[in-house]
Amino acid sequence: MKAIIDKLAIGTVEYDVPSLKLSETAITIDSHVMQTYEGEFVVSSDSNAIKGVVYSSDERFVIVNPQFSGKECTIKYKFITKNCNPLEKITGHIDIISNGGEGQIAYVVNVLEDSLETSIGEVKNYFTFTNLVQMNYDEAVRVFVSERFKEVLLSEDLKGETLYDALMKNANKELALEEFLIAIGKKKPVVLSLSETSHSYKNINTSCSGEFKIEKDTWGYVDIDVEIEGAFFHSCKTKIRKDDFNGNVFEYKYVISYNMLHPGINLGKLIFKTNNQRLEFVVKIELETEKPVEIISQSQTRRDLAKLTKLYLNFRMNRINITKWADSVVMVVDDILEINPGNQMAKVMKAQAFLSLNKWDEAADLLDEISAIVIPERENNVTQYCYYLYVRALFKKSAKFTKDIDKEIKSYYESGHDDWQILWILMYLNERYKQNPSLKYTMIKDHCKNGSHSSILYYDALLVLNEQPGLLRVLDDFEIKILMFGSRWKFINEKLARRYAELASEEKEYNDIICRTLMNIYEETPLPEVAQAICQALIIGRFDDKKYNKWFEIGVENNARITKLFEYYMYSLDDKKYKQLPLSVYRYFHFNADSIPDQKSFLYANVIENRKAFPEVYEDYKDIISKYGLDMLKEGKTDKHLAIIYDHILNKDYVDKESATKLASVINSYEVTVDNENINEVIVVHKEKVSEVRKYVYDGSAIVELYTEEPIILFADASGNRYSQSIDYKLTKLNKLDDYLDTCFELSQDDEKLKLHYAENYIKYRNNPLPDVEIFKNILEIHSLRSGYRREVMGDIIDYYYDNFDGTFLDDYLTSLDVSNMYPNTCIKTIEMMITRGLYKEAYSLLQTWGYKKISVKLLVAWVDYIIEDIEYELDDLVLKVCEFIFKKGNTDEIIIKYLYKYYYGTIPEMMKLFKIGVELANESEEYRNELSPDIMERLLVQMMFESFKGNELYEVFKYYYPSGIARKLKNAFFTYCAHNYFVKRNIINNEVFSYIELELSAGARMPIICKIALLKYLSTLNNLTNKQKEYARKLIGDLTEKNVAFEFYKKFTKYFSVPYQVLDKTYIEHHTNPKYKVSISYTLTKQGKTTGLLSAEMTQNFPGVYVKAFPLFAGDRIDYYFNERYSDSEVTIEGKSITVSPVKSGLTIGKSRYELINDMVINEDNNLAEQIYDFYTKRVIAQNLFEVL
Repeated sequence: MKAIIDKLAIGTVEYDVPSLKLSETAITIDSHVMQTYEGEFVVSSDSNAIKGVVYSSDERFVIVNPQFSGKECTIKYKFITKNCNPLEKITGHIDIISNGGEGQIAYVVNVLEDSLETSIGEVKNYFTFTNLVQMNYDEAVRVFVSERFKEVLLSEDLKGETLYDALMKNANKELALEEFLIAIGKKKPVVLSLSETSHSYKNINTSCSGEFKIEKDTWGYVDIDVEIEGAFFHSCKTKIRKDDFNGNVFEYKYVISYNMLHPGINLGKLIFKTNNQRLEFVVKIELETEKPVEIISQSQTRRDLAKLTKLYLNFRMNRINITKWADSVVMVVDDILEINPGNQMAKVMKAQAFLSLNKWDEAADLLDEISAIVIPERENNVTQYCYYLYVRALFKKSAKFTKDIDKEIKSYYESGHDDWQILWILMYLNERYKQNPSLKYTMIKDHCKNGSHSSILYYDALLVLNEQPGLLRVLDDFEIKILMFGSRWKFINEKLARRYAELASEEKEYNDIICRTLMNIYEETPLPEVAQAICQALIIGRFDDKKYNKWFEIGVENNARITKLFEYYMYSLDDKKYKQLPLSVYRYFHFNADSIPDQKSFLYANVIENRKAFPEVYEDYKDIISKYGLDMLKEGKTDKHLAIIYDHILNKDYVDKESATKLASVINSYEVTVDNENINEVIVVHKEKVSEVRKYVYDGSAIVELYTEEPIILFADASGNRYSQSIDYKLTKLNKLDDYLDTCFELSQDDEKLKLHYAENYIKYRNNPLPDVEIFKNILEIHSLRSGYRREVMGDIIDYYYDNFDGTFLDDYLTSLDVSNMYPNTCIKTIEMMITRGLYKEAYSLLQTWGYKKISVKLLVAWVDYIIEDIEYELDDLVLKVCEFIFKKGNTDEIIIKYLYKYYYGTIPEMMKLFKIGVELANESEEYRNELSPDIMERLLVQMMFESFKGNELYEVFKYYYPSGIARKLKNAFFTYCAHNYFVKRNIINNEVFSYIELELSAGARMPIICKIALLKYLSTLNNLTNKQKEYARKLIGDLTEKNVAFEFYKKFTKYFSVPYQVLDKTYIEHHTNPKYKVSISYTLTKQGKTTGLLSAEMTQNFPGVYVKAFPLFAGDRIDYYFNERYSDSEVTIEGKSITVSPVKSGLTIGKSRYELINDMVINEDNNLAEQIYDFYTKRVIAQNLFEVL
């Protein structure tokens, strides 16, 4: 703009005014919050280069290159959707101010809900994201782990963000995604099922395969571990993942390796495990193969021998009579003989059974049959032979025969044939063993030390011990086995039981067999001594599991004197129940409770729960329990037992500043119970904080502290995998002490957990234990506070003070806020509160960051008035923008108008509006008028001339501005601009301009020639001129004529003064056009009725843009013409006119010019042609004699 003014000031005018063209009439932008939209439009002109500047009505709509110059200029812009809300619609416009005029492009910005661009379109909420998971799982996983996921879907969901952050610590992101969807209620946990749970095969003769279906009840992620039990399984998949499924079905295939099968029944299992399921598929293969007869025989014989042993023991223990025994023996022996008819031992046994049944003849026949084989083979099978002799002795009933065979059998035994059967025969043949049980016992023990494990010998040894318990002196391996045998067969009498218990009690180390033997004995013989021995063994072994409690309880009831018996009794109790304990237990721990530190809480809770049944016990414990409870409270400890204690003992008198914080933690304690062996840890994350608390699961439960609503509770397995709602759990509050929370907070207001608890109550329910919002005091300083929660808290604080404007520390608080983490609406309220409280300077940076368009105009006026005065009306971009915004809202604050007068640029209509308001205000106050800066008028004049503006506002501004003293350059530029429009472009202008030109010229001002010519042309249109004007016109015409600058309008001054004859001699035809053109005139001339042919002549540019051709025509001559404009390679014909010449008086007071004389002769109005010819001739001679041709 300055360059144009400089040119105008010296009289140089650019004739061409470019035509402004815009590529867009309107712009529509769809953009997400906090995103930058970039675009462009084109400013162009068909003719000359166009130049100018671009403004936007909104500071968020940024013009990247606001200045332009050229025939086609690309204007780049960007819209930054900061401080916007989703679904907000922002309207505005772009103003283009150019030397081709002004243009405007309206724009609409639709602020979209933030979304994620995916293959299925925009994902903007959980619903559409869930659709993506189902339609393109891999893409959904990538989206889920991206930073944008939190920005778009979780920015306003504090609980969702907390859940997401906690689950993202999973190494397995697919599992994290699955758990997230389950937790937000967008899907159910996957439940697996098998199409069948077992399959049987029979008599296969080669390897084979099988398959069954694993089905999911819904879509989603699965990770299945497969455990294989059974060596015959081959090529079985041990891991099944989501991608293995075809839809919701996976066909599991397995191979059975025939080589790994054994005859008979083969069992195997395929076990499918997930985090919350265990499924089994059982395979049974029954294989019948032909086996050698000997193997079958041996196997069956072993089973039959076991039956015979059992029959024998039952008989000897008097559980069956001899007849039952003998009949059964015959049946079993017959089975043996059917398989192996040559089994002589079986035949001998059958003979013995016949004797017991008094079937002597059958026995005799059978023994005779046996003797024919056994006796000849006696050296090869001594045991068989000795057994035969024993039964023969039973048959003969002869003392001598018995003695003889005893001797013979003994010789065999002593010569190395020491089978247990021979020993057993000797013990029943020789009376000395009956007479000396100790010898019998010793013989059996020695024999067993050499490796024998015969139940029959065990029985005989046990029989000795039952009769003589004193023989049980130590508990070596033999004795332990014998007694275990006896306990299983329930064949231990009381005396032996007591003796065994006595010896067991002397053991210094735990022996599992001894302990189990004692338990077996007690079940049959419930003696106190046995119970005591059991308790002592368990204590030595440190066994305090619940399954052992019954033994400790028996010991307690029997008043067993065992160190730590009561302690182990308590350790082994089921602490989920508060059953009544023996009085002795209560009495013991009345003074010895410190011996069970881990069970003390349980003991005292038990006392409280059973106080009605044992009032005396309760009275004894009451003070102890109270002291213990308070001590535990000060340490902040809690569990389900302490909860009962606290509920019982607490009253507000017990709560002091020291215990308040601990009590709050106790009150907010919960028990998480989870019945899942895979889970070993509970993780709690409160939505208000980024930190998490981890608790190990013990015995299926963990104690956690929950101090605000809707905490995130996760579960972790040994591999660190985290689960949410896919794990079933129970959450139980441990106590009923909520009424104490207010007291705790009164005493401990610095406790961060209590702050968060009450802050949430205030945010959700407006429940507040403190005056105004002191609950929030310093809450923002809590360590690891989640940013989203921080924003919510700041919002609630500001909301409160916005409605209750009397906060004691509000000013300090407002200035200390971290506005970078505020919600936009919160920041707007903060700014308004700052302004209301006079914190104008402090509000500056917030307005700069968050904008001002949503601030109350009334408050903005107060702020900007203060700041303008403070900066002493110096230029400030933010202040100027705010002033413009306020002004466009219709506010005419005097300070703002003054400031805008100094600095505002805009469109001509906007600036004129501002100008007129300022004028109105100035008219009301002389003082204000003097304070107003004239800068806006200068800017207006400059911009109007730059834009080639022709409206009357141009003259209105100049007229108001002129008395203030306009700079000479601007004056001349204005006069040149107006003069050029008037004279060259022949536009109508305000006539007052010429008064100002006259005034300036009269004052001796130097002015471009165009101004003078325009004034001269204007004066030629007036009916009357002042003498001064006449003199000015006469002199200027003379000067111009001397320079051969003549125009037709000069002749209008002949009525005032003599116009140079050079002008009067000719007729001047003018054509006004672009000075860069070449112009010619094409014409025909008609004189006295004769017309010439078409003639052509170049026109002279007497003044830039004004082309002139002079024709020496006389009265009555007519010229018909048109113009030809040439520029570059183009030519344009301009429709012409027709002129008929009329005589013009020279204005000479004496004589006439030769031109007038000729015209007079042509016209001859006075009929004095001769006189006219004489006059013309005389003047010609005089001219020739007086003047020389140069």
